[in-house]
Amino acid sequence: EFQGNWVRVEPGAYDKSLIELTGQGRTVRVGRYVRPELRPVLAREIRLALRMV
Repeated sequence: EFQGNWVRVEPGAYDKSLIELTGQGRTVRVGRYVRPELRPVLAREIRLALRMV
């Protein structure tokens, strides 16, 4: 579990990379089952959701 205000949401370094959620010294990669071209959209949605927490 991450604290929303400390989480960084970063798209992967490459177009087909997973999205990385990083915080408190831990990293979780998400988006494995999301089409690569939609991962930036997912990253934006995660950022917006974290702002509301």
